[in-house]
Amino acid sequence: MPVCQDRASTRTVRAVLVGLGIGRLSMAPRAVAAVRAQLAQYGLDDCTRLAQRVLDCGDAARGQGSGRASVITR
Repeated sequence: MPVCQDRASTRTVRAVLVGLGIGRLSMAPRAVAAVRAQLAQYGLDDCTRLAQRVLDCGDAARGQGSGRASVITR
């Protein structure tokens, strides 16, 4: 299932979506290289763990906070 850039506008959300199994992110062509480089910094296991942490929160507001607090940095 593709997800449009509006829904995948932050690196945390993109990482969570990849962790949830979303394999296609729709975006402006000029954004592709930057998003690809950002996602290449993370492993699928990292994205999956982040997605699980967000899911474990139980509601959207807490999930957003957890995602921001857990941003994968390398």
